[in-house]
Amino acid sequence: MPVILSPADYDVWLNPSVQEALRLQPFLRPYPPEEMEAYPVSTRVNNPANGTRECIESSPGQGGDDEVSERTWKDIRSDFSTVNR
Repeated sequence: MPVILSPADYDVWLNPSVQEALRLQPFLRPYPPEEMEAYPVSTRVNNPANGTRECIESSPGQGGDDEVSERTWKDIRSDFSTVNR
């Protein structure tokens, strides 16, 4: 799982002179789920050659196996919130 930092933590996390693991360890915590948003995106995101804004824009109704209902996304967000408490 990647580390998601709040902007207030950027300076310490990115400071090359901070080498002590104990000083950085407090940043390795679950990011508040209410601060995140989950939504379906285009299958274009699966190809690293596609570096366009289209990859991160919401794309409901892509069709086929990639189509995910809004109810499903709400369930995913809810499940994520429960796991990370």
